[in-house]
Amino acid sequence: MVWGAVEGVIVKALHYSTPLSYAWLFLLFTFRSFIVAVVGGSVYGDESGNFKCDTNQPGCQNVCFNRFSPISHLRFWAFQLLFVCLPTIIFMGFAQFELAKVNLLKSQTEEENAKITANETYFGSNTYYSNKKKLEKKCARYGVDKLKKKTTIAKEGVVNVAWTPRIRTIFIVHLIARFGMECLFIYLSYLLQQQQSKKTGLAAMWVPEKYECTHGEFEMNSACSQNTLIPCWVSRPWEKTIFMLYMTIVSIVSAIICIVEFVYVLTRTTRKSLNRRAHKNLQKKELISKTNGSIVSGSTSTTASAYPKLQKFEAEKEAEAMEGAISEECELEAEDPPSYKTDDERVALTA
Repeated sequence: MVWGAVEGVIVKALHYSTPLSYAWLFLLFTFRSFIVAVVGGSVYGDESGNFKCDTNQPGCQNVCFNRFSPISHLRFWAFQLLFVCLPTIIFMGFAQFELAKVNLLKSQTEEENAKITANETYFGSNTYYSNKKKLEKKCARYGVDKLKKKTTIAKEGVVNVAWTPRIRTIFIVHLIARFGMECLFIYLSYLLQQQQSKKTGLAAMWVPEKYECTHGEFEMNSACSQNTLIPCWVSRPWEKTIFMLYMTIVSIVSAIICIVEFVYVLTRTTRKSLNRRAHKNLQKKELISKTNGSIVSGSTSTTASAYPKLQKFEAEKEAEAMEGAISEECELEAEDPPSYKTDDERVALTA
């Protein structure tokens, strides 16, 4: 029942995720939890009963088994699956809380607008400005103005998923936390196998057929104090080795999917942010160029409107000058002709 509730929450969280999260969820519930539930019990169910040590000392076999297996592998993998799902569950709870806050702020904004419509004196009052300032701060904090909706396909059909800057940030953080949980339990699994095999490196992942219990050598008043080295025999070592390697490989693949999804989401978010910033800068440049163009056209039209006046003034000056010249010629023509005493003088002057 618990795993059904966890699966329901994770499926809802997939509305925010990429196809890589679907692959991670498929590995989680099909190749990990299903295999552990179906196969794990038959492999590790008789682990304690079939663990035999060459001793007749009371309690010695029990303390040797506790040293060989500090925690059951089935319980360890159950903890692993639960803690790996924990970041996704926390993210989904945070997303639901953020969306509830956004809807509340929208309803409060609508109520303020209704008050303004119902009472005109409310607009411009101190209460109005105080409430408006508080709402603006909360809306800026929760990113109401930057709310975006993404359409995705789920089991129930087409679903609209709301995104805010805070939800996007927590989504990226939850991917990091999920990757960290995967790596942590891979390391803890290595320590558990190292405790059993007493080896390091890749050889530690092999379950030994024989386990040498040295509990009596290092513990005072131990149940195995009569013998410092007691050989114990492990049941189904090869089967357990194969199962352990399988779970480790699936965990490594899941961790790789988590880090790839983190890089993909971070790269896509950064690219979109840079594109939006470049688009805003381009719009700003276009606005500045349009403003400068209107200023230049305004000054040109002013000069053009003043130029006809200048032409008219110059034309009037030229007309006045021409009128003066014509009047002078007319005065010269109107003067009396010269008188001549004799015809010979007139002929001589004319010649």
